[in-house]
Amino acid sequence: MPNTPPTSTPLAVLRPPDAVPSVLPVDTRVQLLPFDALSWENYERLCRRLTALDGEVDHCARYGRQGDAQEGIDIFARQADGRYHCLQAKRHRTFGVAKLREAIDVFLGGSWTARATRFTIVVQASLRSMAVQEEIELQAARLAACGISFAALDGEDLTESLRTMLRVGFNYSLPGSYHGLTFFCLDSSGILWLS
Repeated sequence: MPNTPPTSTPLAVLRPPDAVPSVLPVDTRVQLLPFDALSWENYERLCRRLTALDGEVDHCARYGRQGDAQEGIDIFARQADGRYHCLQAKRHRTFGVAKLREAIDVFLGGSWTARATRFTIVVQASLRSMAVQEEIELQAARLAACGISFAALDGEDLTESLRTMLRVGFNYSLPGSYHGLTFFCLDSSGILWLS
């Protein structure tokens, strides 16, 4: 028996639409990747791989093991010109002024200060508060006095870096799909494609 509309349905309801919306519905993608789904080791590995892809890097490595006195760095990259870029990776949910200042103090107290021309701290937590932004500027001036440029990246910055890259090599995965953002971990080359 064919599907026929009930006799009480007005025929106008069965007509095709008389117009198509000029704007399609927007499906907002996740704005902040779930870095807390990664172990701290894999978060460091992700930061190391991103650093290795940054500019002309001859060698990039994680520095030390858990429990080692790492002199305020987790990753170092030796660039083609012999200069060093040092990073501290912090997968913390909160990161305020005191923690930022302490991280810089530890770095400045270590031997990498004499070799580094760049220092970056990469934090999962937001660094958007005015107090933290002001402290970032104070610490940037402090490091500049030592000939070291400083950058502080938070989860939002890291997410944007991953989005803008066509590929990022790493051999572990975040959840397969997270609110419309899909991650693909491919073959042994370790390429991750983001959509």
